[in-house]
Amino acid sequence: MRQALGDVGGEAAGTTATHAALATGEGESKRAAERAAAAAGLVNGMNASLVIGQADFISSASDRTASTLLHPYGKVAVQAGKLFVTDFGNNRVLGFNAIPTSSGAAADFVLGAPDFTTPALGTSATDFLGAQGAAVSAAGKFFLGDNGGGRVLIFNTPPSSYADPANVVVGKSNMTESASQACVATDLNGPEGFTVVGTKLIVADSQHNRVLIWNTIPPSNYAPADVVLGQANMTSCSGISG
Repeated sequence: MRQALGDVGGEAAGTTATHAALATGEGESKRAAERAAAAAGLVNGMNASLVIGQADFISSASDRTASTLLHPYGKVAVQAGKLFVTDFGNNRVLGFNAIPTSSGAAADFVLGAPDFTTPALGTSATDFLGAQGAAVSAAGKFFLGDNGGGRVLIFNTPPSSYADPANVVVGKSNMTESASQACVATDLNGPEGFTVVGTKLIVADSQHNRVLIWNTIPPSNYAPADVVLGQANMTSCSGISG
């Protein structure tokens, strides 16, 4: 599996005009993104310049190394020139100290596993159960969606190694708890995507058939959401049956 450079999310402070166009900030309008792309010379339908996770554009192997991916899923993020790619199938995030300039580049560090080849699976402040999407806020916090863990992890500063633990967990009562998926304002069940807009955190709570909004970035574990979309209240999670 691969990630073609051109699907980059998160706020990209300090990047070049081209990287800014690719790494449009969470919350930027479509029009602003289009202006950035035009300034970088990007047009609809143009070929990608390089590929991450494969040696070339015609390969489709999947593996667990510093240069391969298994079902990358969700937005990637850029912060201070560093690229974070969520490797869903390998339950990890590959980190590049600079945005790669050639296909098949090896990552510089890995999150969610002690090294690039060791299988990893779990729910803790350093382990993930299906990493799915990343973002960086304007304040410099790093966010990671953990689909299988039913949570979003918040790092006060972007991590650069497996030894850097998350500081806050959203959707669960603590960093190791994974069973709770109640239909309440504090729990998530299979979050499929999220975004950070200013000081707001917005999470698509897939299995609960709703979107939850936190008006301020949670400073502590298990903070309740302030707003629910798709349901009448925080304890309704009904969907279409039949």
